[in-house]
Amino acid sequence: MSGSPLTSNFSEHPLVALAAAFASGVLLARYTSAPPAACITLAAFTTAPALVLFLRGREAAAARLVLLAFACAGAALSSVGAKEAGGENQGGGGVTRVGDQHDAGQPTVDALLKQIA
Repeated sequence: MSGSPLTSNFSEHPLVALAAAFASGVLLARYTSAPPAACITLAAFTTAPALVLFLRGREAAAARLVLLAFACAGAALSSVGAKEAGGENQGGGGVTRVGDQHDAGQPTVDALLKQIA
């Protein structure tokens, strides 16, 4: 075994780095008004060069682009989730229980269970 330590271009805990990038994208989208289409496009445009860089042997640069793509994916998911929940990305939102959102035209679970019984 040689006396030199092994060097690596990757993080010791890569899933932690990816989760942190995803979470930072969610936070970024929560406090800005980033459209989901732009986030998805940017994620795609950063993933393609990351693959090219990885195939050329530039793993460190590819890893940085993958982290950026994960941040964009987190921002896109957060933007879509906020729009489906009924509002734009507004800071300070609360927790919504499943039964709190009810469309007047849709029967409730209790009404359906009474019809069955």
